[in-house]
Amino acid sequence: MNNVFLPNNFKNEIIWRIGWVSGFKTQVDAFVRNHDTIFFYAKHKQSNYFNKKNSRIPYESFDGNSIREEIDSIMEKWGVDSKDVKSKKIVFKNLQGKVFKLGLQKKSASYNIEDTWNSSEYEDLHSNKIKRNAAEYTPNGSEITQKPEELLKRIIELTTEPGDYVLDYFGGSGTTGAVGWKIGRRFIVSEVGSYFDSDLIWRFKKILNGHEVGISRVVNKRVGGMFKYVRLESYEDTLNNLKTESLPLLPPEAMREQFLLSYTLDFETKNSLLNIKMFEKPFDYELNIILNQEPKRQKVDMVETFNFLIGLNVEKMKMLDNVLMVQGTSHKGEKILILWRDKDRTNNATLDKWFAKNKPDFQYDSLYVNSDNNLESALLIEEVFFRKMFN
Repeated sequence: MNNVFLPNNFKNEIIWRIGWVSGFKTQVDAFVRNHDTIFFYAKHKQSNYFNKKNSRIPYESFDGNSIREEIDSIMEKWGVDSKDVKSKKIVFKNLQGKVFKLGLQKKSASYNIEDTWNSSEYEDLHSNKIKRNAAEYTPNGSEITQKPEELLKRIIELTTEPGDYVLDYFGGSGTTGAVGWKIGRRFIVSEVGSYFDSDLIWRFKKILNGHEVGISRVVNKRVGGMFKYVRLESYEDTLNNLKTESLPLLPPEAMREQFLLSYTLDFETKNSLLNIKMFEKPFDYELNIILNQEPKRQKVDMVETFNFLIGLNVEKMKMLDNVLMVQGTSHKGEKILILWRDKDRTNNATLDKWFAKNKPDFQYDSLYVNSDNNLESALLIEEVFFRKMFN
């Protein structure tokens, strides 16, 4: 973290007390571990955002004499001698997070959240393993140490504003995305393991259908809407698609392994990493992948992949007479027009006629077309694709 964000951008080390001291962990011959650690960094000091006004827990404090008879009655039933009582604490907390407690006098105030969480009467931010909120768990949530939604709610609300993006690149059970979704943030979540299907997508579908768990009652929101997910080609997928054609005279044994790998990747498999010929039929492009431990031929969305590669904010997509037209703006502000066609169905002469008839009325800075064509100033999609993939 220091290497990525630099030590000067370290803000806080937060100690999160995860719950009660009980169960198997108490058998250890040492102090019982009962906390996790959260590190808080900023990208740089100017970018640091902290919602200070929401970093307080409101409370109402009441004079103990206001419920003296009730306290005396409880002490009598419990057999507690008032002379032996050092202190008395009675605390209530409502769904909105407001605390009601005994104090010196009736007083409305707020408690500043400190860098030790869940360590005072103002908080009950227990881990899922302590609280056992069964309804909140995903199918494998216990196995992948699923965090409580309340914890992520605090983190996200104090460091972002509604509409901001939240990124979690170790998605697990999807708690970050789920909470961000419920409190009005946009989110990007990635997961490399099988939990992506069994837990993360499963959970998002539940949210989509308004399933009320976790912080749903607190935010009073049944969330609908939509989410989008993509599967990225993995390193293993790439290896599964390598095809060698011939091998040269091999070097001495000591150099053989390194030579073979280098030669294979540089020469023999270049066309199988990205088959340029397939761009003539881009809607039928397939890869060999392993899904649920089984080999499978999987269609690849070349259109979506290209949009990502050139950093396109897509504004319009329309299939018209066998030509897919994509319009958008690049991250540099360029207006982009992209045309995709199956060359067997839309040859160059047909494309010329199509363009004369359907040329958009907006001014574009760059035109991209797949496969050789006659359109003026058109950039070849496959050339740009190959360059951005491998440069």
